[in-house]
Amino acid sequence: MFLGPILAWVEGRILRQVLQVTRDHPLVQIGARYDPTLVVAACAAYHHAPGTPGKPPDFTIEQLVRAEIVRTWAEGCSDRDLEFLLQTNLLVRWFVGLSLLASVPDHTTLSRFHAWMRDHAPAAFFRDVYTFLGRVDPEATAATPQIVDTFAMASPVAASPGPAPLLRDLTMGLVRLIRLRGPEGARTALTPLDRTPFTQPPPARTAAQRHERLQTTVALAAQVVTALTPHLPTLAPTLRPLATDYLAAIAKVQTDEPRWIHRCPEPCGSFQSALRRDALNIILASVGDAGSGRGNAGSAMGGA
Repeated sequence: MFLGPILAWVEGRILRQVLQVTRDHPLVQIGARYDPTLVVAACAAYHHAPGTPGKPPDFTIEQLVRAEIVRTWAEGCSDRDLEFLLQTNLLVRWFVGLSLLASVPDHTTLSRFHAWMRDHAPAAFFRDVYTFLGRVDPEATAATPQIVDTFAMASPVAASPGPAPLLRDLTMGLVRLIRLRGPEGARTALTPLDRTPFTQPPPARTAAQRHERLQTTVALAAQVVTALTPHLPTLAPTLRPLATDYLAAIAKVQTDEPRWIHRCPEPCGSFQSALRRDALNIILASVGDAGSGRGNAGSAMGGA
């Protein structure tokens, strides 16, 4: 009868002492300032709805979310290491919301929730923490130093590092779209084109090689646009806006890089002019019936 209140009193005294000694600990600071309610709401579907068949959950979603915060604080520890922290660390137990004598989630439970968050709410933590940081430590965007991952910039899946690779990627995206979903006539029009400079681009280590690759890229992109121009009206209504977005993005690359004309000799400049003219003609042609193409082109031109 008296054991419960006595244990609660003892637990309170112990935790007060622990929090007093560790008041500068990151988990104490996070616990005092950060509210994971929005992340908990994003993970609400992890538990079955009340009243449905199944065993009642042993741990709340907030406890599991807080355990994930502990995992991050512990440098991405394994599920078994996280279970050990929950079993042995009084500060961690307080942060997660576990009493001194309560059982803890085992490593399988922790692994299952971690995998569920990865598959169903992968951005919940990032978005909420990003908003939280902007609220507690606001900074002017123009004066905020930017952190750049130079390894990612150099990786094969990084964003295109220059106009030539960007133009190549956009053109190849358009080609893949037509080859997979375009009508027979449009696919046939692409067959004679030699796409080797795009699929197997030669290395460009010197300025002369980079200049030559730029010329080849602009020329082949212009050939693709010219070949597809007559076939745009034959594209399916669901396909035409996608193709139009690609063409608008290609035209925008040209508009954003006027120095190409000055870097390239006359043949390159003429190819560039043809590319821009053909792309704009295709964009205008796409608004022939319902006028929806103009909206798609405009969005791509503004957002590419």
